[in-house]
Amino acid sequence: MRLAAVTGAFTVLLASAPVEAAPAPPQTVRKAAAAGKPVAARKAVSARKPAARKVPALTPLELSRRHARARVRVVSYARAQRGDLYAHGASGPSRWDCSGLTSGAYRTVGIRLPHSSAAQARRGIRVTPRYARVGDLVAMNGHVGVLVGRWRMVDAPGPGRRVVERAVFRTSTLQFRRLIG
Repeated sequence: MRLAAVTGAFTVLLASAPVEAAPAPPQTVRKAAAAGKPVAARKAVSARKPAARKVPALTPLELSRRHARARVRVVSYARAQRGDLYAHGASGPSRWDCSGLTSGAYRTVGIRLPHSSAAQARRGIRVTPRYARVGDLVAMNGHVGVLVGRWRMVDAPGPGRRVVERAVFRTSTLQFRRLIG
């Protein structure tokens, strides 16, 4: 063999003589011939892929543990942004608005959210304050944040302020949205 060309990240090798493919097992060739397939199809029939491995279903306990870990990752990401500046329409890495912060936090666990607090407030399942969990989305009157527990949330409050962890203020439009389990 000799080196023929190097293009980009691929190296092309050429053999001095053509290499023939190994013959297909007789049974496979007979089946393909019986089906009236051309020679190329006969070879394709012989090159079958191995059967896909079945993934076992998660038990309810494993599933709840996976959801708990995802909620902790969302809260950890949001808390790590504390002290960053607010900027209207920003979505990180050092400046945030409220919807950009929540979108970035949920993106760490594979949940894509729109960059609009009103659109985010319509996502997920609405839960009552009594059943709100760590990692739930806190939505109110054009503003969103991430619930971190005990009626506290991390959010980007507004112009001239920084991302903070603070008490959830109760308003008539307050709602909690469950996005993870």
